[in-house]
Amino acid sequence: MLQPGADLAMVAVRRRHPGLFERLAPFAGRKVAILASGLPFSFELLIDPYRPRLRVGRASDSGNADAEIRAPLADLLDLLEGKCDGDALFFSRNLRISGDTAVVVAIRNAVDDSEIDLADTLAGFFGPLNGPARLVLDIGRELVARTTADFEPPRRTATP
Repeated sequence: MLQPGADLAMVAVRRRHPGLFERLAPFAGRKVAILASGLPFSFELLIDPYRPRLRVGRASDSGNADAEIRAPLADLLDLLEGKCDGDALFFSRNLRISGDTAVVVAIRNAVDDSEIDLADTLAGFFGPLNGPARLVLDIGRELVARTTADFEPPRRTATP
């Protein structure tokens, strides 16, 4: 059910930020599993400078990826839009990566330079209804941030 939304998001991001995937050309054909902690589905990004794809699947199906990125959904969205520091998330253990880290670093650098505003990018598909669509997307983003926090497993706390 989420696949049409993922397809729309990829088309929108590619139209607004064509250089993003061109920068990833050296990694064409690589697959990156993106897992939102606590959710039963995952995303698999197939890197292609001309036709990148984002496939939605079960979280358990991410085993054939070249790299894996795992974090709470709200943090993943913040990373995509450059609203948070990936290093800080990594060292706080909110962000975990495995596999080919060169691919993950390349994605991070390309995303950081693209200045993506996902809600604005997606709202652009709604033409004259851009404003109301942006409002709905912003509300949805806030709901995601609030509800996914409830699904997070307890984190270990450091003791002195």
